Amino acid sequence: MGTRLGNDRMLWVETATPGTFIIVGGQGSFQRSRSRANISTVNKASGWDTERAGLPKGSASCDFMPDLPDAGYARLEALCKAEPQVPFNIQVRKGGTAGTGADVEFACSVTCGQFDDNADMNDIAKTKASFLYAAAPSVDTLS
Repeated sequence: MGTRLGNDRMLWVETATPGTFIIVGGQGSFQRSRSRANISTVNKASGWDTERAGLPKGSASCDFMPDLPDAGYARLEALCKAEPQVPFNIQVRKGGTAGTGADVEFACSVTCGQFDDNADMNDIAKTKASFLYAAAPSVDTLS
């Protein structure tokens, strides 16, 4: 069993042509989180505030150092700044910039929960996009 490198996993976003994806340039870190809602099982007899795990939910985010112009970044920025938010599809593919549809390890319909710009003095401009799952992931083999 080998070590998996984060450098090989890249975020792709669906273009205006359904089923066609484009890599988003300038990527840094990609994070994904899975959690479950808490369901209270408390009752007076037990004397304890107990809980059980409920339905799963997820979110993801990606940091960018945009190297413009970049068509993938422009597409993502437009989707994240759209009002109202409309679900769109993302993928994480192994294989770096040469990743293909056969390399998809994560695919999900999402909305953009947050899009941050950071332009510190004496540093390059950076952005971060945070995604909320709009549906259950259709592919989820990313470890």
